[in-house]
Amino acid sequence: MVELKWVSDRYKVISRLGSGGSSRVYLAKDMKDPEQNPVAVKLLGSLSDGDRDLLRELYTREAQALSMLNHPRIVRLLDHGQDAESGILYLVLEYVERAETLRDRLPKWSPEPDQCLDLLIELLRAVKYAHQLHIIHRDLNPSNILMDSNGEAKIIDFGTSKILGNINEGQTVGDLYTRTYASPEQIAGRDATYASDIYSLAAVLYFMLGRQDPHPAKSLALQFDSLSTIPSPILRVAQRMASANLRERYQSAHQAMLALEAARDEMAGSSQILCVQITKNVVRSLGEQLVTRTQDSVEARNVVQKALY
Repeated sequence: MVELKWVSDRYKVISRLGSGGSSRVYLAKDMKDPEQNPVAVKLLGSLSDGDRDLLRELYTREAQALSMLNHPRIVRLLDHGQDAESGILYLVLEYVERAETLRDRLPKWSPEPDQCLDLLIELLRAVKYAHQLHIIHRDLNPSNILMDSNGEAKIIDFGTSKILGNINEGQTVGDLYTRTYASPEQIAGRDATYASDIYSLAAVLYFMLGRQDPHPAKSLALQFDSLSTIPSPILRVAQRMASANLRERYQSAHQAMLALEAARDEMAGSSQILCVQITKNVVRSLGEQLVTRTQDSVEARNVVQKALY
């Protein structure tokens, strides 16, 4: 792909942000409104390239999906088109400052299980919104989740997404998935469903908790058993999200989100009980020391009893 200094005579390229597969992403300035924040311009190659039909399909799917979506946890589409001079297809997206993918962030970040849970709930909230508009992402993985400097996430790369009921679909791209995060039905060549995205998010949770990709040849649900630090409330929900059996898996992002919120509440309740018990133990120990050191042991014991109850 050629390096451009301008895109569509409107977007002035500043620097490259990253690349992957058939695309490159650049930081750019919209010269029609130069006082506004910079944008991210995603270039998908020239239509003279050998895979021009595929590039056109990836471009069309992402543009169609993102034009329907407006959610704080999904990257926003600002503009799209084809550069007249180079023939390169482009998508103009919101620029997230100092952002990096979850895959790049994790080596520098050691999230606690409750932080992983909170992040997954937010991702499920975004996926639920997309599903309500009949959009299945089909390739949710750590490289397609963008993290900003505050730890907030945005889902990116809808190039292989599927809009259910879209009668104008072109070339099939359903097999362009990330194998270690794809659902069993996708790997088997069957159609992806809403539950396929739920399975992929379970794999993302495993990545965060286990700090490694799931093994593609092993049961994802069983791999969660190897994580000694995962609290049992999260484990129960994660293994159902990761079930290879579609009937046993949560059928909607809403169901999975509610289950994870209940798990979070259960963990919070357990933590409160533990804190109270620890406090009582400390007070009891201090009280016993007080009883042995004071002449009025009855009065000291009464003080301890009041503190405990």
